[in-house]
Amino acid sequence: MAAYLETAPGPVPHVIHGFGMWAQCAASAQAILARRGVPAVVVASAYATAARALGGVLRDPRSHGDLRFWMRYARLYPWTRTVIWQLERRGYRRAQAVLVNYESVARVLRETHGAELNIRRIPYAAPAAFNPNLDPGTIPPPASALHGDVPLIVSVSRHDPPKGLDVLLRALAALRTQGIRFRARLVGPGHLLGAHRRLADHLALSDLVEIPGRVDDVFCHLLDADVFVLPSLREVSGSISVLEAMQAGKAIVASAVDGMIEDLEHERSALLVPPGDAGALAQAIGRVLDDGQLRAMLGSGARTEFEQRFSAKAMVRGIAELYAELGVST
Repeated sequence: MAAYLETAPGPVPHVIHGFGMWAQCAASAQAILARRGVPAVVVASAYATAARALGGVLRDPRSHGDLRFWMRYARLYPWTRTVIWQLERRGYRRAQAVLVNYESVARVLRETHGAELNIRRIPYAAPAAFNPNLDPGTIPPPASALHGDVPLIVSVSRHDPPKGLDVLLRALAALRTQGIRFRARLVGPGHLLGAHRRLADHLALSDLVEIPGRVDDVFCHLLDADVFVLPSLREVSGSISVLEAMQAGKAIVASAVDGMIEDLEHERSALLVPPGDAGALAQAIGRVLDDGQLRAMLGSGARTEFEQRFSAKAMVRGIAELYAELGVST
């Protein structure tokens, strides 16, 4: 990295943007360049600390049902708590700015690596925000709204313990018991995929709930949805799939946890429920399914929030302003 930047054309200082523990690599390259008289600025991005993310998986009882999965993470944890922790700390402390998306992440970083970090919260966006084919004018109404079919609930998430998809399945079973008409599609891969398919069978949901696993195009499933649900038990930061649902203008029901409560406003851009509460989740989903006006209002609020805070323009503007403040030409 340093060898390339030493001879790279263009204005200086160069900016070296490191992510997570790789901020240490950026800081090391900056030190090499400084000895050679080439100015560079280090910017780090952080979404969580590695130890916190890994520790959460180990503490979750849902992880204990798969011994191989749990052991893999348990073997990594001592390395993460020692070596990775040191790399993170060095990189973040030597960076001219540490960028975060959430105040919840900023608090964790200060607690873990020191209050002196120059932490800056800036706008961010999902990759789909940069796709010109997903302009608001090109997004059609939900399929069920067009054809009067049974409304479709979509969740896009890994089938991993923190995502709470077992809670969603139990909430869907409660909705069926109440006689509420729906279809559901739980999209995404993960080591609990088989367990969740078996749970859907056990709850007699197989005729209503699709669990296709990994798909190539997530956004097409979001466009089909009437309601998007993310039942996470914890996120550490936030959720890309929530941002994509906001971009698609969908009514959202999500857990009030971690960065989600910073991205979503209850009763305006989403309905927020306590994490892990299948009854509260079923009640919120039922409200949205039964009330077309509420669905439209939440979808419109989500889309407006996306444009203001999570669009490609908002992210580019935020990064450009920060780089300019650090003396980097863009």
